[in-house]
Amino acid sequence: MLSEVILELVSTQQKDPYALIWRRLFVILYKIKRNADLKGDTVTLYQVNGYDMIYTPDERKFKLQAEGITFNLKIDELVTGICEGRFLPS
Repeated sequence: MLSEVILELVSTQQKDPYALIWRRLFVILYKIKRNADLKGDTVTLYQVNGYDMIYTPDERKFKLQAEGITFNLKIDELVTGICEGRFLPS
């Protein structure tokens, strides 16, 4: 579900470089983050090349562990990364 929305927004931006998707992605991820913070539950958002992109309320970071590397991202870093083609769902 989330991965489909992300891919659709990125596809829109590729077709129309002036489409502003950053804010839309931020709002979607913020709602997920806020809900996880309120419940105190770690949430799996989507997969990136077989690895889980998660949000951990304890650390208040989005995390991706891939091949021995751990990415700890703030929400704005994740949104920017998605807009630039990194951290896209597979």
